[in-house]
Amino acid sequence: MNLIHKLQPQIEKIKTINRRLGFEMSCDLEVANLCAIVARGCHRNWLELGTGTGLSTLFLAEVLEAGRLDTVNVNEEYSKAAQSVIGPKQAYNLSLRMVEIF
Repeated sequence: MNLIHKLQPQIEKIKTINRRLGFEMSCDLEVANLCAIVARGCHRNWLELGTGTGLSTLFLAEVLEAGRLDTVNVNEEYSKAAQSVIGPKQAYNLSLRMVEIF
């Protein structure tokens, strides 16, 4: 399974956002695709720590068939950027949250 071609428009949006925000910690496309392979067909809840601007979240959101995907981030601007690219998903409950480190 390779979602890189299918998700290319959203990937390009994320790359543009990364350049605009100066975000350099996004995972590789291969890692995002691997996340999707692991999660494919999952009917359980998932927790992603470190949304960033949403690259791996995008891939997870594409393959999860049910359950809940919670993804948390420490930067509100990055969380909003991820949400703008991924948008709402009806098949499951996607929750993007910003958390503070204490």
